[in-house]
Amino acid sequence: KNSCEKLPDTSPHKLLDRFYRDDKARTQKTGGYGIGLSVARSIAEANRGSIAVEYEKPNFVSFTVKL
Repeated sequence: KNSCEKLPDTSPHKLLDRFYRDDKARTQKTGGYGIGLSVARSIAEANRGSIAVEYEKPNFVSFTVKL
């Protein structure tokens, strides 16, 4: 579970897309390439698992990995 300043306006599953960054202020120069969660999803799927993403009030993003 991660806290965030504001929940994204997009679908939670969009966070798993390669190169996706919700915060437009973040760039490769200021932090992150946007591939970490997509790599985690690929690893889970390669092991016959899955990752579920949910938004929780007030400002949390919850990740559940099943293998």
